[in-house]
Amino acid sequence: MFYGDLFMKKYLINYIRENFKIFKAISVFIIIGIIIGIFLFNFLPNDIIDNIISSSKATLNLAKENNFEKTNIILNGTINNLILLSIIYISSLLIIAEQTSLLISTVKGLSIGFYAVNLINIFGIKNGIISILCLIIVPNIIYLPTFIFTLINSINFHYITVREKFNISYLIKEVYNLIISISLIFLSVILEQTMCNIVINLWKNM
Repeated sequence: MFYGDLFMKKYLINYIRENFKIFKAISVFIIIGIIIGIFLFNFLPNDIIDNIISSSKATLNLAKENNFEKTNIILNGTINNLILLSIIYISSLLIIAEQTSLLISTVKGLSIGFYAVNLINIFGIKNGIISILCLIIVPNIIYLPTFIFTLINSINFHYITVREKFNISYLIKEVYNLIISISLIFLSVILEQTMCNIVINLWKNM
């Protein structure tokens, strides 16, 4: 176990070192997206904000009433993330793959910032912070590094398939990386559904 942990640590250090520029760029654009999302929500017209909050509360009420029996977060979350993975790898075949990846990073950050402000508006400050912890911070401990890992791999895949000579061995390696990404995303979706139970209990007691 110790040697496995040591190997994984060395792998991660080497991976980040080899891809540091890409890692840094993606991280910066995610942070920019989060900031934009926070400010964007506050600058929306009041009627649109009210519609967003009402829709979110309706979803919470539905989940509360059915206790997740009809709201399959795991299935929906997995499908949505598989679609996102497909978009990421399809974009890696484009000439502007790097720019597309940074755009995707910004949109991802924007959705996080937007979601966080929406939760504060729904639950208030105290319960809003708890809901942010449950629905954003905890799942993203796994999901966000996986998202960055996938984007980095897609950009490297772009360099090999578009800018250099196509390599079968690299394609096999990339399929392996994709399997890792899917597995980790599935784990983060399960974690998100577990955290949702806490948020629903908060909503029940409000």
